[in-house]
Amino acid sequence: MLQPSQEQAAVPQFRTLKMHEERDTLPRLRVSDLRAEFASAAADDPDSVRSLALAMIRRIDAYWVAIDYCAPMTLGSGGETPTARPAPQFEHRYGTFHWLRINETKDGPEKVWSEAGSICLNTALHLAQWEFGQVLPEVPDLLRNGRIAAMSACKNQSIAGSPWNKNSRKLTNAGVRKRLRQALNASPYAYLVLHPDSGLPTFYVDSDFARISPAMAERAREANRPFRVSGPREAATRSAA
Repeated sequence: MLQPSQEQAAVPQFRTLKMHEERDTLPRLRVSDLRAEFASAAADDPDSVRSLALAMIRRIDAYWVAIDYCAPMTLGSGGETPTARPAPQFEHRYGTFHWLRINETKDGPEKVWSEAGSICLNTALHLAQWEFGQVLPEVPDLLRNGRIAAMSACKNQSIAGSPWNKNSRKLTNAGVRKRLRQALNASPYAYLVLHPDSGLPTFYVDSDFARISPAMAERAREANRPFRVSGPREAATRSAA
C-alpha cells in the first residue's frame, strides 16, 4: 500500500487540459447539441455567430477552472501574440521564456492542450476554435468568426466591464473568469455586426451601434451587399411578444 507521500508523488502536481480531460475533471463538450445548432450554420449568419461566440466564452471559462491564466505578450503596435506557458514538467523543451505558440504550426493547438499550464485569452479562444473544430469540421469559417466575435465581447469595456489593455496583464484566474461572466451577461443586450467589407464580426453596445451603423449600412449598399446584424436578444424577445 502506498504511503501518503508516495500517493501524492504518483499524480503530477501541475495538470494540463489534456490531463484534466483524461481524468474527466474537464467538462466534455455536448457534441449532439453543438452539431444540432451549428453543423449547417453559415459563417455570415450573425445570429449563429453570436450563439457560437457565447458557447466559446462558456467553454474557455471551463479552461480556467482547470489551468491558469497568463497575460498575452504585447507588441509595440498595441497588438497581442497568443501566449501559453508550459506546465513545469515540460519547460525543458522550450526556450528561455518558456512560451508555447498555438498558431506557429498545425500541431500548435494540440501541443498547447497537452502541455500548457497557463494560457492567455487569445490562446484560450484559439483552443476553443480547435476543440469545437473536432466536432464541427465542416464549418471552419463559422468557427473563426465565432472566435473573433467572442474576443470582441471579452475585450469591449462596455460589455466586459473594464479596459482590456490596462488589465490584461494583471488578471488572475478569478479576474478573467469574472470578465467572462460579465461578457456573457451583457452580450445578449449588444448588437453583433458583420463588417460589410471583411465580413468579420464585432459586438457593439447601443451607443456605439447608433454611431457606426449608418456608415456601415451605406457601405453595404454601395457594395451591393446585405448589412448583416444580429440585434439584442432581449429586444428581439420583446418585439416578438
